Amino acid sequence: MAVETQRRPVGGIVIVKRDSWIPEDLHDKMRQWDPKSGLGQAVKDMLTMLPYDGRWDLIEKANDLLARITRSVIVESSLGLKVIRDPSSAFYDSRYPIEDWGIVSRRTISTTGVERLVDRFQSSGAYLSFYWHAIGLSSAAEAVANTALTNEMTTAGYGLNNRSSGTLTTGAAGPHVFETVGTVTIDSVTSGTPMVIQEHGLFATSSVGSTGLWDRHLTGTQTLSTGDSLAVTYSLTVNSGG
Repeated sequence: MAVETQRRPVGGIVIVKRDSWIPEDLHDKMRQWDPKSGLGQAVKDMLTMLPYDGRWDLIEKANDLLARITRSVIVESSLGLKVIRDPSSAFYDSRYPIEDWGIVSRRTISTTGVERLVDRFQSSGAYLSFYWHAIGLSSAAEAVANTALTNEMTTAGYGLNNRSSGTLTTGAAGPHVFETVGTVTIDSVTSGTPMVIQEHGLFATSSVGSTGLWDRHLTGTQTLSTGDSLAVTYSLTVNSGG
C-alpha cells in the first residue's frame, strides 16, 4: 500500500506528513509504543497499513488492539543448533568441524508446559526446572497439544536413560531472557547406520520417555555418526508491554 502524505507549503518549504490517514490520537499512541517482541512489531506494522479514513469502527478496533497488546506479557521461544563433528566421524570435514545452523525453530510452547507453569505459581516454594534436553527422530509438525517428543531417542547418547542436563544462563539480552545450553554426543550407532535427528524437546524431568514437556522444536534433518554432538541453545524471551 502506498504511503499517503499531506503537503503544506510554509514559506518556501513544503512539509510532508506521513501516514496522514491515521487519526492523530492513534498515531501518537503508535509512535510512543516501542514493541519488545516480534509479535508486537508485527502488530505495529499492520496498524500503520490499515485504511482508517472514515472507518470509525476500524479506528475503535485498532485502539482496542493497541491497548490489549501493550498490557500483555508475551513469551517467545527459539532454538539455536550446532553440529560438532568428531574427527573419526564419517561426516567429518576438517574445514568445517562445527556446522552452525543458527536459529532452526521458533515453536512450540506446549499446553502441558503452560499448565505446569501455572501450577508452579500456585505451589508455595516450588520452582521451575525446565532444563533437560531430549532429541528424537520424528519430523511430525510441532503442536501445542504435544506432551512428549514423537519418537524420542532412548539409546545412543544417553547415560543411564537420562536426558542431557542443560547449563542455565540468562541471555545476553538481559534478565528477561532465559537460556539453557545442552549437548548430546552420540555414543554409538547401530551397524554403522547414522542417527537422523529431527526433533528437540525441553523437559522438566530427566528420565527418557517421561512427561514434563515445556517446548518442542523441529531441528531440521541432522545426520549424526558415532562421536558427533548436537549442541542446542534454547532461549525463552519474556517481554512485558507487547
